[in-house]
Amino acid sequence: MAKRKVADVVLLSDSDDEDNGGGGGGAFRKRSAFRRRSASLMENRQVPSTIADTTVTRRETLECRSFWKAGDNFVIPRAVTPTAPDMLLEHARVHPKFLHSNATSHKWAFGAIAELLDNAVDEIQNGATFVKIDKIDIAKDNSPALVFQDDGAGMDPHGIRKCMSLGYSSKKSNTTIGQYGNGFKTSTMRLGADAIVFTRSTRGGKSTQSIGLLSYTFLRRTGQDDVIVPMIDIDISSDLPQPIIYGTPEDWSANLDILLKWSPFSTEDELLQQLKPPLV
Repeated sequence: MAKRKVADVVLLSDSDDEDNGGGGGGAFRKRSAFRRRSASLMENRQVPSTIADTTVTRRETLECRSFWKAGDNFVIPRAVTPTAPDMLLEHARVHPKFLHSNATSHKWAFGAIAELLDNAVDEIQNGATFVKIDKIDIAKDNSPALVFQDDGAGMDPHGIRKCMSLGYSSKKSNTTIGQYGNGFKTSTMRLGADAIVFTRSTRGGKSTQSIGLLSYTFLRRTGQDDVIVPMIDIDISSDLPQPIIYGTPEDWSANLDILLKWSPFSTEDELLQQLKPPLV
């Protein structure tokens, strides 16, 4: 790339098509407006402390980034539960240990990398022109991370849920290798304990941005019995981006809190900055 841009950490199946999310000065104005809106949503939020505020030491964080060690680092606090009535999180009725065993389908790390590249190659039919792989160090704890980025059509809120759920597979034609199938989960979990997805899409005249976190560290550290995937969606169709709320504003804010606690990004500004169009 011709210019240096802010790195997107473990960016999987991302869409940076400028038509989808808007670029340039307009994008900056939209984000500023969204931050003001989300600040009001988050002002009186109540998030279960057992989920969002679990203390993790720097050493624990570094070690659990290595997926093969993540399951051995923590004693699961059985009293912790994510299913409080005031909390709406995406989840699957599969024990987190399944993620660990499922990842063993890739004997070599390069096989997992190839799988993720295949997903990007599938986006050529949707106008993708490049895929980028990079290695960065996370500022939060100085642990390493891999970045996968492409400029395909991206995923809408429904698509990212298919991508990050378990047991879903969709092969639309013989030209695709396997869109959003089990390979995404096996590949990301083979390469690291945590994967965060940033994606942008325009479908049916509606432009959206979505963020999802598949984190084995989070699941083990908080003692989950199901695979819970915190996600947030943002409608950017107008000049004033709006959170897409399926339950209550508190549910949306609870998901955001978990993303900030367990992802590589500590602030909402850092998180949303990853959705900026690339500088090419």
